[in-house]
Amino acid sequence: MSDTTETVTLTRAEYEPLIERLEEAEDLAAVAAAEAREAALGKEKARADYLPIELVRPTAQGRWRSPRSRSGCPLLRPLHQ
Repeated sequence: MSDTTETVTLTRAEYEPLIERLEEAEDLAAVAAAEAREAALGKEKARADYLPIELVRPTAQGRWRSPRSRSGCPLLRPLHQ
């Protein structure tokens, strides 16, 4: 690592672990927020607007099966067409 009074330069080997730690912290914060919301509202009410797993799993796997057309909801469109 090198630095001046205004900049810091990291190698990729130094940068990548920092990004991984940041992403892990963001993930943990999102889980904590979801758990706090569920505790405050109750699990059923907190999850009322979640997408059903039947839509999430195929979408995450790069497939989709929905009665909607591909031009419908953008969340149901495949990631790569």
